Amino acid sequence: MILGIGLSKTGTKSLKEALQILGYKSLHLPSKQQLFSGNYEAFTDIPAYVYLTQLLTFYSKTRLICTTRNVDTWIESCREHFKPTNNAYFIELRNSVYGQSVFDEIVWRSAYKSHSLRLKVIAHYCNILFLPLESPNKWDLLCDFLNKSKPNVDYPKL
Repeated sequence: MILGIGLSKTGTKSLKEALQILGYKSLHLPSKQQLFSGNYEAFTDIPAYVYLTQLLTFYSKTRLICTTRNVDTWIESCREHFKPTNNAYFIELRNSVYGQSVFDEIVWRSAYKSHSLRLKVIAHYCNILFLPLESPNKWDLLCDFLNKSKPNVDYPKL
């Protein structure tokens, strides 16, 4: 199992596409039911992070990939992306990760720092690839981590 545990707007959709190119049955922004269905080989976006502890118990030999992004450009992207919603699942996810469901720069910056700190602790116990959105070598980093050959296509940018 591969879990893309980066925050939303850090390239998680592009990671899902990259994993599919490498042959993994992948899903971006899965439901809780999909996470534990056993029907996929990889998940990306905040559901994988929210349920990380349970997923590490449920799936053996899990690999973790944390997509990252410059916090200032991430904030600007979040400002545009996170609009109020009535979707109960999205509200639950946002509350779990960001502390509230409606964008607030101070709260989101704090959540970004908390996420980073938690993953630094987890990295002492699990092998995590930190995959920066800004890196020109994303294929090299990802393929080395997964022991896969680098494909002859550009890394996805979605």
